[in-house]
Amino acid sequence: MAQTYIPIAYNRARPILWEHRHRIIGSMALGALAWRVISYIRSRPQYPIVSLKSSLNVATLSIETLKSEVVPPNVSLTFCVDTSGSMQGERQDAVKAGVNQVLDSALRVVNAIEGAQIEIAIVGFDNAAKIICEPTKVLASSLDQIKRKLADYKSGGMTKIIAGLDQATTKLEEIAKRDTNRVHTLILLSDGDENLSKEAIQPIHTRLAKVNAQLFAIGIGRGHDQETLQKIAPETGRFRGTYIDTTLEDVTIENAITSIYEQAVAVFSELVLSTTQLAAGAWSVNGDRSGEVERKSVCHLGSFTEERGVVKRIEIHSARLGEKLDLADVVFDLAFKDPRGRAGTMKLHWNPNTVMDPEILN
Repeated sequence: MAQTYIPIAYNRARPILWEHRHRIIGSMALGALAWRVISYIRSRPQYPIVSLKSSLNVATLSIETLKSEVVPPNVSLTFCVDTSGSMQGERQDAVKAGVNQVLDSALRVVNAIEGAQIEIAIVGFDNAAKIICEPTKVLASSLDQIKRKLADYKSGGMTKIIAGLDQATTKLEEIAKRDTNRVHTLILLSDGDENLSKEAIQPIHTRLAKVNAQLFAIGIGRGHDQETLQKIAPETGRFRGTYIDTTLEDVTIENAITSIYEQAVAVFSELVLSTTQLAAGAWSVNGDRSGEVERKSVCHLGSFTEERGVVKRIEIHSARLGEKLDLADVVFDLAFKDPRGRAGTMKLHWNPNTVMDPEILN
């Protein structure tokens, strides 16, 4: 019968281990507890500084953050711009205006937050792809150069979206190789009508997924191919993007570009204010009525950077109240994501101890 070989060192160590077993077990338990505490601290979100000042049915909500606690934005924005003939005139001008707004805001962020880095690349496409601006960090010394290149490009020719996407993805990959910690965003802007299959777009999705890049497709004009842009930036599936239709009411080329930029460089993002004490429509933020989501009344506040905090006016509308309301019972939940993407929630209490009676007020 074969014998099991037991190392001499084990035989010597066994009595010692047995003698000190309680200390060893205790140390292991303390180590596990310490690891759980460290994991909790790391996962705990950073909280913004919030002030809610109210007077009867109106309040001012102010949100900011300590500069010392800000995680500096480290992002790249790669614009893939349709430069075909149909983009001439107002559409081209609107794209340039939107990108210029981003450049001006990006410089303010870089100047305001120590360590902030924002890199811009611009790729154009018509019959073929062309580099309008190589990847360039936004600095006071480089801003005019980027703006000149943006101003100088002209539109003309046909539309080859896939050529532009391929070249833009290549430029984004170049940036990603230089800084693996950077957050990357690719923004496609097109009014074109080019029927692309999912198989043609799949390699782009695979490459962008490898560098964790976000993809936005902005449709311009009523003639753009909505189906193709939704394939490029699908809302479902393994790779997900965001499609924005600028033909919808209150959506413009400029504000679509700006909202994407603000999301990319946000210190705090996905700010949502909600309550269960007030019905949907019974309160508003800056005039925008609250809506109902999962039995709560909700208003979306967007995001903000250190360069521009958030100040919102909240109003409770007595005409929308069905019965008396004790303001002392009104509590709002402020949900958010911090600079590292960790989710958090804060409770905000309405201060006046006053009863609103719709029969008297209305």
